Amino acid sequence: MKQLLALITSLLLASLTALGDVPLPPQSNGLAPEVPGLNLKDKLYQLEARLPDLDKPFISTAPENKQDGLLVGSLGMDGGGLAAIEVFANELAAPAKDEKAGNVDSLLISYRGKLVFESYYRRARANFPQYQMSITKSYTALAIGRAIQMGLLKMEDLDKPAILFLKELDTTKLVAGGVIDCNPKG
Repeated sequence: MKQLLALITSLLLASLTALGDVPLPPQSNGLAPEVPGLNLKDKLYQLEARLPDLDKPFISTAPENKQDGLLVGSLGMDGGGLAAIEVFANELAAPAKDEKAGNVDSLLISYRGKLVFESYYRRARANFPQYQMSITKSYTALAIGRAIQMGLLKMEDLDKPAILFLKELDTTKLVAGGVIDCNPKG
C-alpha cells in the first residue's frame, strides 16, 4: 500500500494555485538552476512564460542534498542504468528534429525512495513548479494500470475516491468541502 500511496501522492501534487505578482528574477548560476527569491504566491504560470531558457542543460547523476527532507543518491550506485539514462538525457537536451517535439523541461528519476538523477532544460528550474496540464491524465492512467497489474488495486477500487487510499493523510487539514464521504457504504 505504501507504493500506491507514493504513486498517488506524487500525481496529486502536480499543480499549485498562484496569487500575487512579481517581477522576473535574474537567472541563478547555482548548481541546479533555480529562480532566486521565488515566492509561491507569485503568478507562477505567467512568470514561467518569461523565464529565459537555460544557456545549457543541467544534468546530474548525483543530485545535491539540499537538507529539505528529500533523500538523494547516485544514479548507478543506488540503482538505475547510468549509461542508458545519460544517453536519453542528452537526447532530450539536443535540438529537436521536429517542432512538435523537444519541449521537455525536466527529467527527474527517483529510485527506491531516493532522487538519483535530475536534469533541467529550457525554462525548468529546480525550485519552480512544473506544470503538467493534460498529461496528468495519462500519468494517472498509467499509474493506475500498473497498480492493478502489481495487485495493489483491484478493478472495483476504481469507483472509490482516491483519498481512501491515503491512510496517512490528515483530512482535517484539507479545505472545507475538499473531502467527500470517506466511508462509502457498500
